[in-house]
Amino acid sequence: MNWTYVFTRHRKTLPPAAMVRVWETMTAPPYNVRPTADMYDYIIRSFLWRRMPGSAEEMMDSAAIDLFERITLRAANIEQKILQGKVIRESVRSEETLFEADSADEIERWKQDVSNLLRADWRIRSMLKRWAELLVNGKDVEVTSFGPCEIPRIIDKWRSFLGNDIIYVLRTGYVELRLGREDIMQEPIINRKRRWYHILLGTGAKEEDDFF
Repeated sequence: MNWTYVFTRHRKTLPPAAMVRVWETMTAPPYNVRPTADMYDYIIRSFLWRRMPGSAEEMMDSAAIDLFERITLRAANIEQKILQGKVIRESVRSEETLFEADSADEIERWKQDVSNLLRADWRIRSMLKRWAELLVNGKDVEVTSFGPCEIPRIIDKWRSFLGNDIIYVLRTGYVELRLGREDIMQEPIINRKRRWYHILLGTGAKEEDDFF
């Protein structure tokens, strides 16, 4: 899927729709591949590059449900292991030396599991933040029917990932929202880049954030 994404971009070796065909093939029988976070990233960025924000947001919904469900299952598994460890400790109190050695190893494994889980959670949230930024600040905001109607809805829906200060561009200027204080500021278009240009740099891991 990685190379399909690459070759559907500016080189145009493959048609842009090839990403969807690969996605549908790999997630259907007999392959039944469960997409990774990177796979979701490729398909969502492909939709954004093709100016298909509706499809991109639908895939974001799927990614959020699927990936956070996995995080929840992993957290439950770690909790179960810890509870099992407590039961084991109760049963080996008479073997203090053996218990102490096993306990240290178990605790180290749990710490590593929790650390990996936190990293995975942070990465998913970072991806959702970047996808939402691209939806809010991408080229589709210039489409009259998209910007004024869809951007406020998207911000409200994904605000927990976007942070406290949100800025988006309109044809006549830009809107800055400071959530929590309910401040709304508008300035002429000539001034807008000074305030929101840094958003375009983004936090994405890929260099193809050229949706503007």
